[in-house]
Amino acid sequence: MFYAPHQLRVIDEQKELQIKIDALTKFIDSDNFTKVVTDEDERYLLIDQETHMKRYNRVLLKRIANFKGE
Repeated sequence: MFYAPHQLRVIDEQKELQIKIDALTKFIDSDNFTKVVTDEDERYLLIDQETHMKRYNRVLLKRIANFKGE
């Protein structure tokens, strides 16, 4: 399938975001999370960041799915 340049940028952005989400999720789920991030507020902020990144990723995936209809 052929994608326009702006569509390719969205696809690349989603791929990069997914890599970051995977890394952050792996860190949060690890035993090191509470050892490295000792401040409770900072832990909550990282978890909140992960949540928002996942929401943003879902939006990008929906946009990419819509490219097939264009």
